[in-house]
Amino acid sequence: ITAHKSQGQTLKKVIVDLGSKWCRGAEKPYVMISCATSLQSLFILRPFNYNKICSHPSQDIRQETLRLDVLNLKT
Repeated sequence: ITAHKSQGQTLKKVIVDLGSKWCRGAEKPYVMISCATSLQSLFILRPFNYNKICSHPSQDIRQETLRLDVLNLKT
């Protein structure tokens, strides 16, 4: 089953290949992994490069994180 077809579904067992050349960006891995109901039902076929599936935070997220860090230091 493809990531596109599995979107929004809950599956008893999920086997994903995060090392595949087709698994890029943050959206596809998220869709595939989020179908699993637990860590015990999630199987990752092989080691993968974390940088391949992560996304960089937007400017808005970076600003909000900085604002929260400053508030945390003040309290």
